[in-house]
Amino acid sequence: MDQSLDALLKIYDRTQSEGLKEKLIFALSETRKKKALDKLVSIARSDGSLRLRKKAAFWISQMRLPQTLELLFDIYHREKDRDFREKMTFYISQVRGDKALERLIQIARKDPDPAVRSKAAFWISQRKGEKSTRFLMDLYKATSDPKLKEKLVFYIYETRSPESMNFLIQLAKSDQDVDLRRKAIFWIGQNRSDKTAALLMSLYNSNSNIKLKERIIHALFENQSKRAIQELIGLVKNEKDPKLRKKAIFWLAQTGSDEAAEILNDIINE
Repeated sequence: MDQSLDALLKIYDRTQSEGLKEKLIFALSETRKKKALDKLVSIARSDGSLRLRKKAAFWISQMRLPQTLELLFDIYHREKDRDFREKMTFYISQVRGDKALERLIQIARKDPDPAVRSKAAFWISQRKGEKSTRFLMDLYKATSDPKLKEKLVFYIYETRSPESMNFLIQLAKSDQDVDLRRKAIFWIGQNRSDKTAALLMSLYNSNSNIKLKERIIHALFENQSKRAIQELIGLVKNEKDPKLRKKAIFWLAQTGSDEAAEILNDIINE
């Protein structure tokens, strides 16, 4: 094995073909040997080709060795290229365990670039769990960057927890930024259940902003639960605002339900 590894290392150092080097990087990672790991770390840190550096970092993340996480974090910490640092958040997310989550949280808090912080926050959302949810909600409250806040609304939804749903409901009720409230309403609507439909209708009834009411009507359509269709029918029958009633009619028609078809036929025959 050592002879084969030495051969791989010699070929890598001698060849000028980037395509061959990519294959050799994978082959080195498959050996799971320290000498191979050292070479991959060297490539990821300082190779002249950004593409090869990214490939090396990715395959380091797949080696799943005890030192993998800290090596990846060191590569991230040294790196100046924003796109590579974004990629590093994914590679770090490939490592299992709470320590990897802590490193992602560190990046999401401290990286100077909002795009990198956002990527780290996304991968945190994919880990689920109370710690991930709590961090993302705290980050939303702490940041003043509207673009990051918009993405965090989705990331919080992605944790799929009761806590995240309650947070989005409160955001939809009272956030000062109307666009962020509309985003929260959209993602609430993706949680397809009768309970969510009832919450959306509660938001509708407590709101006076026409744009938000329109978004809630669309969210009821997206919800697709039996309760959501009933709520749309109720709006078609009882909403006094012509513009909102028209929206409800349009989205009710898109549901394709038999009950909706009956109601729409009655409207046509009025």
